[in-house]
Amino acid sequence: MDERPHRATRFLPANYVQIGRLDLIKDKRLLVTMNILGLALLVGFGWLFSRVALYLRPEAADRFWRLAVYDLGDFWRLTGAVLGVMAAVVALHEAAHGLFFWLFTRSRPRFEFKIVYASASAPGWYLPRRQYIIVGLAPLVLLSLFGVLALWLVPPGWLQMVTVFLVMNASGAVGDLVVVAWMLFRPRASLALDESTAITLFAPEPPQ
Repeated sequence: MDERPHRATRFLPANYVQIGRLDLIKDKRLLVTMNILGLALLVGFGWLFSRVALYLRPEAADRFWRLAVYDLGDFWRLTGAVLGVMAAVVALHEAAHGLFFWLFTRSRPRFEFKIVYASASAPGWYLPRRQYIIVGLAPLVLLSLFGVLALWLVPPGWLQMVTVFLVMNASGAVGDLVVVAWMLFRPRASLALDESTAITLFAPEPPQ
């Protein structure tokens, strides 16, 4: 009989033991690896979403790559737009995590916004591996879908910033993708405890 938890729980089953821990901030080697992967994703998604934008809106091809900065006013407007997009990416990315934490736990998630990172977590909750993978992939999948829809609908002048939003969100999901890849090679019965920037994994203790 399958006795593994299929829902998020506040109580770790008695036969579960810790089988791994991933710290995205304190593990310096992992941090360097994620920065390198993030740069690769930035280039890859930059190419991908640019192609998608031009496929959906071919009429904008002649001005899509133009960046007109003629004076200091243009510079500050461009800087403000980019900073606004960055803030929107961070807020919506973590909101997507938080939404699925709430859907699975029916408990208010905890949000943290620091200078070097932002996070959403479900303190004290153990999530089945499948649910945690859904939480991890939610911002990449949902915001990419909505962003691509926006590429199709927004005025031509907004195409560049929507593309920037898509690229930032997707490349910024590098930590989520690392965690999901790590969990895919762990037992299906695993439970994940999210502690903001660290994930601890538990699984049934092997029989003696």
